[in-house]
Amino acid sequence: MKKAKDYEWLIAYPIIELAVSGNIEAIEMVLKHLEHYIVKMSVRQFYDIHGNIYYRMDEEIRHRIETQLIMRILKFKI
Repeated sequence: MKKAKDYEWLIAYPIIELAVSGNIEAIEMVLKHLEHYIVKMSVRQFYDIHGNIYYRMDEEIRHRIETQLIMRILKFKI
């Protein structure tokens, strides 16, 4: 039997409805909810002149992911 806490990580349906209808606050809530995942997908390897590896978040990639997510939210059909 599933417990209520098993579903805590889900975005509430009314928030999804508002986001799909174009509510800016709801879209921001969805972006905030997915922020850790977006940051994780935006991390890239960089090398210095000595060949050492550094991991940093690529702001351009993050912006592209967020933009695509917003476009997909607004096109989503419920």
